[in-house]
Amino acid sequence: MSYYAGRHLDVGRATVDGDYDVGLYVGFLTEADYAGYVEHPAHIEVVRKWRPRWRWIRVHDVLDITP
Repeated sequence: MSYYAGRHLDVGRATVDGDYDVGLYVGFLTEADYAGYVEHPAHIEVVRKWRPRWRWIRVHDVLDITP
């Protein structure tokens, strides 16, 4: 697993989405690893705890298709 968190970097490009305060990337080697993360009790607890504080959240699930 790999992860990174950071703020938006505004470089003046109109096509870059910058309407967020913090971005979080979490990467997994396999779909099974991802599924284990989503279903893990610690992940569920963090979402439960922080959800009331979010004004909005956007989640993108993507699959790396690089051979």
